[in-house]
Amino acid sequence: MSIHWPNENPIGQRLAITVEALRLRPDGPPMLDVPSAMREIVGIVSDVKHASVQGDSLPEVYIPFAQRPVRAMSLVVRTAGDPLALAADARRAVASIDPEQPVSNVSAVSDLVAASIAQPRFNVTLLSAFAGIALVLALAGVYGVMSYSVALRTREIGVRVALGGQARDIASLVIRHGMRLTAIGLAIGLIGALALGRVMSGLLFGVTPADPIALASAAALVTAVAFGACYVPARRAMRIDPIVALRNE
Repeated sequence: MSIHWPNENPIGQRLAITVEALRLRPDGPPMLDVPSAMREIVGIVSDVKHASVQGDSLPEVYIPFAQRPVRAMSLVVRTAGDPLALAADARRAVASIDPEQPVSNVSAVSDLVAASIAQPRFNVTLLSAFAGIALVLALAGVYGVMSYSVALRTREIGVRVALGGQARDIASLVIRHGMRLTAIGLAIGLIGALALGRVMSGLLFGVTPADPIALASAAALVTAVAFGACYVPARRAMRIDPIVALRNE
């Protein structure tokens, strides 16, 4: 309604439903037997995703069954208990009206929703698994690089301590080096994320190619993990004995 009457009440207005408009619907069979007609609007409902949760909401018009019968109908029954327990009662109710009307495909709405989002849910699970593996690899990589860096700079650290360097200065030196490498990696990763964002958004729904919240959250998580990976080598560097370090060299 926001398309046709954005600034006024559409109740009571008349809407023309044409064959050309019905042909524009990509999610259903052609309905060429529907004559053009003027319909009066008597109510408004919220937007629905008729085809899939990943697609956009398309214009929907609900017409009373008495005005335009269709070959198949869906009956929705709300219950507080197990919905499938009412299947037999629903069949009997329909049979009491017309015994020749079959009732098939009885399903709970929760099952239909689960089936419609099964593929996106699998995509999320798969991407989450890969993200977890990448995070573990990042943790191991940063920890390994910083441990190796501390081992190579043992003499330098020993000299700094011998000249009066404080433990916090040594720790800051190691952590700054690690976080500098992390910042470079994050910059490269963000550029790659922006480049691949459009491809990834096709696998999910409700996610923009450059979602600032998602990118900021991922960057913050990687930064926290990298800081933790740098902290252990930094503590090891703080405990280096300058006499032992210089003697080993």
